[in-house]
Amino acid sequence: MTGAPRQQSVAKRLRAGRLSVFNEEAMHIPCLRATAAVVPMLGLITLVTGHAQTNITLPPPIAGTFEDFSSIDEGGDLSAKGWTVTNFTTETNPEPNLDDPSSASYEDWVVISRERLLSIGWDSSRRLQVAPGQVINGTPVTELLQGKFLYAESDVRSGSQVQYIESPNFNCSGRLGVTLVFHSAYEQNQDNLGGVEYSVDNGANWLPVAYFIDGPDIVRDEQGNIDAEATLNTSHGDVATYTDEEGNFFGGTYGSFLKAPISQDLAPYIQARINDNSIESKRVEVYRLPEADNKATVRLRFIHAGTASWYWGIDNIGLYAIAPKSPPARPTATVPTPTPFFSPGVTLTGSSFTAADPSQTHGLSVWQVAPEGTGFSPASGLASPLVQVSSATALTSLPLTIDRFFPGQSLLVSVQYQDQFSNKSEFAAPVPLVIGTTFPPLVPGTFEDFESTIEFETPAGWTAENQSDEGLTYPGWFVATTDTLNGFGSRRTQVPDAVNGQSLFGESDTQNGNAIMSITTPEYNLSGRSGIWIAFRSNYEQNQDSFGGVEFSTDGGTTWKSIVYMIDIADIITGPGGTIDATATLTATYGDLAKIYVDRDNGIRVDAGQYSDFMAARPIEALGPFISGRINDDPVESKRYERFRVAGADNQPRVQFRFTHTGTASWYWGIDDFGVYSESSPPPPSDLRLTSVRHLAAPVGGQAAVELKWTSVAGRRYTVQSSTTLTAWPVLQADIAATGTETTYTHSNLPAGEAVRFYRVVEQP
Repeated sequence: MTGAPRQQSVAKRLRAGRLSVFNEEAMHIPCLRATAAVVPMLGLITLVTGHAQTNITLPPPIAGTFEDFSSIDEGGDLSAKGWTVTNFTTETNPEPNLDDPSSASYEDWVVISRERLLSIGWDSSRRLQVAPGQVINGTPVTELLQGKFLYAESDVRSGSQVQYIESPNFNCSGRLGVTLVFHSAYEQNQDNLGGVEYSVDNGANWLPVAYFIDGPDIVRDEQGNIDAEATLNTSHGDVATYTDEEGNFFGGTYGSFLKAPISQDLAPYIQARINDNSIESKRVEVYRLPEADNKATVRLRFIHAGTASWYWGIDNIGLYAIAPKSPPARPTATVPTPTPFFSPGVTLTGSSFTAADPSQTHGLSVWQVAPEGTGFSPASGLASPLVQVSSATALTSLPLTIDRFFPGQSLLVSVQYQDQFSNKSEFAAPVPLVIGTTFPPLVPGTFEDFESTIEFETPAGWTAENQSDEGLTYPGWFVATTDTLNGFGSRRTQVPDAVNGQSLFGESDTQNGNAIMSITTPEYNLSGRSGIWIAFRSNYEQNQDSFGGVEFSTDGGTTWKSIVYMIDIADIITGPGGTIDATATLTATYGDLAKIYVDRDNGIRVDAGQYSDFMAARPIEALGPFISGRINDDPVESKRYERFRVAGADNQPRVQFRFTHTGTASWYWGIDDFGVYSESSPPPPSDLRLTSVRHLAAPVGGQAAVELKWTSVAGRRYTVQSSTTLTAWPVLQADIAATGTETTYTHSNLPAGEAVRFYRVVEQP
């Protein structure tokens, strides 16, 4: 099934590298296309949480095969070095100009310099990022594009961009273990293809190396295995198209741009890359070319096809003869089970690295976690894992957060080991990972499943407020049935465990304009309770301009503290070492974010929004640890049973929680089965009895007193109250700490002439 991109503002489409030429009809289709790539019950979308890391030792490249483009002038003739460029790119500006990415200079692959990239105002810092953890010959990789490099631009252009480049023939005669290595500054968009192929017969026939495609567009069978033919032959309305010199129409499918024959044999070469992720595909790519061994005419082909769909920079291309080694021994995996749902995570453990050649060392581990029943093969591991982490540091032990999983879920875990030359073991036989179902004790009176609330209203005691545009049908949170959710679109019920009957719901996707909605729970008395958690089913889908936040207050809403802020991972700005720069991330302004009022009475809003507009917690610079990057337009990734430890709520008598959702036609957020849980509940009341009430005579010139004694428990606290009417009970003394089994309190300075007085002792919670 195909369709137009979901409705967004033009500014955001350009910022996110989306299709920038569209018709009026397309603007009114609210949802991104659905494809068979999504397995609804399991939500099998790969989340690469560790970025593809490389730790490899390279010999010198095969003579004559290395190209760093340093000897080619910017915008120069690549054919002089034997490279052939071909394009079918929409012309936007016929004049060549290396300082204008929309010009004819960028219709083809082109050589430019790092200095020029930095000088052009097209978000150069984004293009120069590097995924962490990459090491070549013992040196960390800090730059992928150095000096001059090969570049294909799609992001700031309109129409279709189809760019091919073929290398000259490289002579690998007498060489074994031929391996392609290149620096790749690539960013995936929802509609583009990046591909590499090679030929060993002067280009008469082509073989696959790798094809990069947005994860949701990869079609899979019921077990999660890639269906290569369906993936490459399915038509999409936003994939590039062109007409060749002979008038033949091409495009609309990813397979249109390949020269390798399309068959199921291409499945192992199709790689899911993450839409709009500015770091994940900034890698040193390493690929074994088995048919190139001892061949004299080895030729490479790079493909970039998109519609205003980001970019691809390539540098330091080389072929290396890496002596084949025996694969490392197949590891075994160990998982503690069951894993408590209310825990920071679980540690996955692999066996020791073993290889036949003592020179082989452990360079990389690929960890996979997938739902029970997922297909598995020793060569490729678990089909379409929920989580895949490639790490050069977490080699035999991986601390894994379990925030993607549901209580009671049964999963499978496997791991593959690679040596420093990228020789790969088989994947370990899958072992079960079971998520526990035990919750801490629920704080009475805090659970809300929304089943007793009338549809389209809000639950009793919850306070809703909004700054949404007037005229929106759903300007704020409301309770909805699953039938109503399906009426908005089936994506909202795609992960059944994310919603259970009626749920609290915030809708933005089907509504044009600013949607800014918050809802606050009643106050909860958590005195005497520690180890506080909140948990709820979260039916959330991230959009490139939406926001979902949870905060809490312990002072009646005067001040607020952070729990989590969900934003598009592509909008997170990092500093040195990869740490989140909260100030830069949260105060950057975007024209397509929802805009808060500066003068509500007159309908005046800010010109451009920033994420901090929707947060009450301060200071901004301290909020980095609470920012949670979520994946744009992924229909399953953020549908979770969220749970958060809220240490600041421990022992607090006035605790409230607030949920905020904002967007501009920006998907939705549903909340269900909300509850507050305490690992340490208050102890049961003790056997409290007054054992003595004794009137103490007034001393000469003084006033009488009363001495009270009662049974107590050491460490607990008590309050003494007194009354003369039995209707009002003023506090005489609070917070009396008991040190033993009996406690004494004396009420001094009794009023003179008083006829009667009553006393009572209350144990504090």
